[in-house]
Amino acid sequence: MKISLLSNKKLIICLVLNFEIIYQIFAKHSNEIKISNEYLNEIYDPKDINNICNACICKYFNSIDCFFEQENHILIKYWINRVLNQSHFEKFHSKLKNLFMDSSNINFKLENSTFSMMKNLLYLTLDNFQDLTFMPNLDSSHSLKELTIQNSNLKIIDKAFCSNKKKLSKIDMSLNDLVNLEYVFDNCSNLALLDLSYNQIKSLNKVFNQNLNLINLNLKNNLLTEIGELDLFYLVKLSELSLANNQLKYIHENAFDRLENLVTLDLSKNSLYSIPLQSQVYNNIEILSIYENPNLFYFPKSELFYSIKKLNLHYSYHCCPFLNYKPKPKLIKISNQDQFTDEFIKLKMNKHQILTAVELDHREPIQSLTEISKIKSNFSCLPKPDPFTPCENLLEDLWLRIGVWLVSVLGILSNFCVIGYNFIFGFKFYKSYNEHSVPNFLLTNLASADSLMSIYLLFIALKDASSRHHFGQSALEWQSSFSCNLAGFLSVISSLSSALCLCFITYERFYAIKNSINSKRLSLKFSIASIFLIWVFSFFVASLPLFKINTYSAYAICLPFETKKTSHKIYIMLLNGLLSSSFFIICFLYASIFIKTIVLERRSSFTSCNSGSQIKLRLAEDQKLARNIFLLVIVNIFCWGPVVILGAYSVVTQLPINREYLKILVVFVIPFNSLLNPYLYCISRRNFRFYIRKIMDKYGVKNNKKISLLYNIKN
Repeated sequence: MKISLLSNKKLIICLVLNFEIIYQIFAKHSNEIKISNEYLNEIYDPKDINNICNACICKYFNSIDCFFEQENHILIKYWINRVLNQSHFEKFHSKLKNLFMDSSNINFKLENSTFSMMKNLLYLTLDNFQDLTFMPNLDSSHSLKELTIQNSNLKIIDKAFCSNKKKLSKIDMSLNDLVNLEYVFDNCSNLALLDLSYNQIKSLNKVFNQNLNLINLNLKNNLLTEIGELDLFYLVKLSELSLANNQLKYIHENAFDRLENLVTLDLSKNSLYSIPLQSQVYNNIEILSIYENPNLFYFPKSELFYSIKKLNLHYSYHCCPFLNYKPKPKLIKISNQDQFTDEFIKLKMNKHQILTAVELDHREPIQSLTEISKIKSNFSCLPKPDPFTPCENLLEDLWLRIGVWLVSVLGILSNFCVIGYNFIFGFKFYKSYNEHSVPNFLLTNLASADSLMSIYLLFIALKDASSRHHFGQSALEWQSSFSCNLAGFLSVISSLSSALCLCFITYERFYAIKNSINSKRLSLKFSIASIFLIWVFSFFVASLPLFKINTYSAYAICLPFETKKTSHKIYIMLLNGLLSSSFFIICFLYASIFIKTIVLERRSSFTSCNSGSQIKLRLAEDQKLARNIFLLVIVNIFCWGPVVILGAYSVVTQLPINREYLKILVVFVIPFNSLLNPYLYCISRRNFRFYIRKIMDKYGVKNNKKISLLYNIKN
């Protein structure tokens, strides 16, 4: 019973104490609320139309937010285009620490002295002040830590801006119209982050004149054209530097020498012709971006990069030395008194370094300086080399190398043989047969087009032979050379003129067979005019890459396959469309020839013997020539069909074509018809063999069995 009473007393005492504590907390909280309400009543007066708290959100004691997304259109209408001065912030001068203002919806204007009395201001943000051209007076804000003025028209900053601002650590003045910043950041000794992107800055001369603690400097999207030797001299602690999307052409060889702590460097989207090649700054860099610098042919040696993790380059050839990249060992000095313990490891090694298993097992005192290696992880270099941009050999496979040499040399010999035959002997031999003049003229032009493709292959074969095992070292010089551009130019002319000539030849055969009864043929003048237009059009299309519609310098095989811009893609679609259209037109015409031949054969069976035999004789001659041309079409279908199909597949599925297969197609399969065409449309013909026999007889080669056999083939 006593125990029960005693426990009850303890319970009652505990409850009383708890109630007392709760009451004290409630009383204190009520007092704070009372003080807060008194303060808010003091700063917020609905009757005071100039009170900034009527327009902005005045937070507890020391913060004002002016981001106008309210639905109170009457309020915004009243404050729009207002000029803010000291009186609007009079009640905040002594206590305001945070001020965030966005003028995008209300278009505030500021007097120069609006913030001049804010002694305790720590954070100031002014966004979208379109009439703000001068830096507001902040001389009294000695405690300012962060300043942000974005998307305004700020043009001028006083040179004494950093005076008495020892705590200022972050400045963001992006999206303004700043041009001249000489001596502006002197005395900003604790400034760590500076964002000056999207301005009109043209030079860094005399901008950084004292040692600063700057860690991050963003200067992208300005108008810088060069970086001088002393422009970055005092930024020894700089860790991240962005100079992207400027107009840089020149960087002094010693410009980065003092940046020993630089980890990230962005030089992308400029017009650089060179960068420092021997600077020690690359020893510590982990991320380097220099893409979209098409004039930058030379890149620092891989041996200079000790810590690199990510490379974003313009040319894949610059990634070649990094394919088997291994990080350099990093020296860490260890005194004789150091113990190789876990605590020592944590102290000496930064977060990016890892010790090997052997080193971790060592726990004895170190007696000398020790080399500790840093192990590379997640290294990447883009763009990667591929069959179009190889590192070692332009033509990697032996069979491809041999095939290209055979097709080029034999193609040149055979096509020039056909051209010589038609020019020297063909027209003379057929001078009494005008109906053969047009086919000979057309086949001569087709041989001329095919010979250009063989010459293109000869360029590729010679370059491959002269740069075996080290093509990547001279690849950029080759791609930008006159030889590469000429080779690509000849290749496009050859491809297009050959396809269009073959299309016209097929039409000529269709027209001849269709009019076999009345012996109508296409006139030589019409054929000359048509072929002339084909050559002019082919020359025009091949010239477009020379005027930046595409480029012959993008890949080692010198073909206009660049796809970065819309114009590049349109050009490729144009070429593919023209070749595909020729392919389908030829197929349609030969289907028509086949149908027309059957109709004419049936019609001839109902005519008289004499007239029927004449029609059959002429029809047989036309069919024989049509068969030869049909073999040409089959060869071109074999050569061009895969490219058309792969192109259509890529467009429909949005999947990239395997570049290894595509390279084989464009440097071997497609040009293969330039070797076969001379045999198909000339050398295999009986008249050509007859004339060869005649020449051999003329020079005393008589009763030659091989010549006789050649003549009798397909007789």
